[in-house]
Amino acid sequence: MVLAGWYRTESFESSQQLVAPVSLSDSATMFDTMGVLLMDTLFWFTIIGALAFWVIIPVIRQTREVIEDGR
Repeated sequence: MVLAGWYRTESFESSQQLVAPVSLSDSATMFDTMGVLLMDTLFWFTIIGALAFWVIIPVIRQTREVIEDGR
């Protein structure tokens, strides 16, 4: 959220806060580039992690139970 606030909020009066496209200028430093990369990486890590705990792990557990009960 902090990185999105820094890199995706052009104006606090805008309705596109935290979801606006990233606009790095030509004077962007290495740290700006790393911040944008980290922001995108953490976003996908959060999405995949939530899916793993809400969908993938329960499906694996139920599959194991069905296989063990079928023996």
